[in-house]
Amino acid sequence: SLRGLSPDSTYYFRAVAENTHGREYGQVRSFVTGALATLDGELYCKGRTTNSITIGYNFSDGDNVSLFRKNTRINTWNSSNASGSIIDEGLSDDTSYRYYLRNGRSSNSPLINSVTCTTKVKEVYSGDISVKSFVKKTTDTEWGETVTVSPGAIVDFRIEVRSIGTDPMNNVIVRNIFSDRIKYYGNLRVDGSLVSGNVETGLNIGTISAGDTKIVTFEARVFPGDSFGIGSTNLVNSVFVSSGEKIVNDTTEIFVVKGIVAGVATEIKTGITNNSFIDFFLLPLLLTMIIFFLFRRHFFALTEWLDEKKNMAMEKKAERKLQQIRDLVKLKEKLN
Repeated sequence: SLRGLSPDSTYYFRAVAENTHGREYGQVRSFVTGALATLDGELYCKGRTTNSITIGYNFSDGDNVSLFRKNTRINTWNSSNASGSIIDEGLSDDTSYRYYLRNGRSSNSPLINSVTCTTKVKEVYSGDISVKSFVKKTTDTEWGETVTVSPGAIVDFRIEVRSIGTDPMNNVIVRNIFSDRIKYYGNLRVDGSLVSGNVETGLNIGTISAGDTKIVTFEARVFPGDSFGIGSTNLVNSVFVSSGEKIVNDTTEIFVVKGIVAGVATEIKTGITNNSFIDFFLLPLLLTMIIFFLFRRHFFALTEWLDEKKNMAMEKKAERKLQQIRDLVKLKEKLN
């Protein structure tokens, strides 16, 4: 029984006998294979992505029916009747592929049907976002990147998120990370409208069309005075905005001053006499003059010593320069 022969073709054969006495050939004979019976089958494009194609198929009365992508066999069915689909993966985007359904295992087997399918074009995502963070005291009208407040103050935050690409940004998430001595106070708004949600764990502000901006505002309270030392403490507030794999961030700074606020003296003593002019100008000037008169002789001696060192350095530099000239003259004499 011979398999894999071409239909409607003539084949020649003969018998060969061989032993220790030699080899003998029989008479050449031939036979003709039958014509290929019509095989009913269908092949079609069922689905596609940027790197795969789904091929739909069905056939009946087949014999080892196989699916090929050009000359590469993808699948072979042992049954004579089948229907369904096969996913061909690992392909290039925006590329056409020719598929063949053949009655047999070889790429030269009789063709049942064929189809050309094309993978999708890989989309180039050109969306982008930017974020800018601002802060101010509740009593101020101007926003800035920094603000100076006293302990226990309430501050306002403003986050401007803008879509700067050619495509809209979807599922934009805004997350604010407060410093360890600032606590969220409420009044959360998006474009002026009160919203529910948690800006600390992530607030979804939806989609921002290309070129548009959404503004998120809220309030926070600075911890009371017992959380800070005397003077100024710098607190940094961080904002992170994400859409898909795109993440941007910005920061603002809050300077918390304890002791003297806006030029008004508190109950805490700030000097010897508690008079700013005397403590911070007059007394330091007087102390500087006393030190100068007490140690002026040493100052003059130090000046003379520095001048002497300077003159010695200049003399050594001149000597080195003179020696270089002498060496150059000697070298010229040798060359002559």
